[in-house]
Amino acid sequence: MKSNKLKALLSIVSISSTLLIASMATASVSKVYQLKGEAVSGSKIPVIEAISPVSFNKKYSSLSDAEKAIFNAKFHDLNANDTPPFPSMGLRSIYKPIIKANKNINATGSLHLTATINANGFVESVKVLNSPNVKLAAHAEKVLRNTQFDPANCNGIDCEMTFPFEITFK
Repeated sequence: MKSNKLKALLSIVSISSTLLIASMATASVSKVYQLKGEAVSGSKIPVIEAISPVSFNKKYSSLSDAEKAIFNAKFHDLNANDTPPFPSMGLRSIYKPIIKANKNINATGSLHLTATINANGFVESVKVLNSPNVKLAAHAEKVLRNTQFDPANCNGIDCEMTFPFEITFK
């Protein structure tokens, strides 16, 4: 029942199918996080803009082991002691501005980009793999380029790694 209520409330966006598929493959998800927006006019209840098995507000170091496992599943060559690049201010810093921009653009479909994050946590390049709208892709690329990341760590050394980003707008 709880799942059906979340689906009914999710009117703007469904979060990264990659994260959801990874969560199913890893283990059963005990918690679902919500990214809330503004309340609709005449209501005090905020709109749920996205859902995810990984917190939008935490830094990577603050994620639970289960959340880390879900997130890490997106990185195929990650060793047990390695960490992937992660937005320094949490996933919210990427999802929120892209969702906000799409409220004006009103695109539907999957947006999938990859960003190469260097060993200092800066975005070196962004590649748009799929987008329902050129303006949305350009805005998402700008958001990723302006995001500071905690760099990936490979065998105890900060390293360059690709950060995949995917979101589906309904």
